[in-house]
Amino acid sequence: MHHGTGSVAVSGRTVTVTSESPGVVVREHYVVPDADNWIYRLDYSKDGGRSWDEGSIEFTFRRSK
Repeated sequence: MHHGTGSVAVSGRTVTVTSESPGVVVREHYVVPDADNWIYRLDYSKDGGRSWDEGSIEFTFRRSK
């Protein structure tokens, strides 16, 4: 991956957006388990993606009724 580039991958109900900036690679996961909930999780790597700090941020969202 080159600096300032990224990718989007879809696997089932999960969308993963990967982006790179100088010194850090970020993976954002959007998981949609059902029509009323979704989960946002952020992982980051400071060594070009060789190792990851997974789940450094995680939020669960629920549709209000």
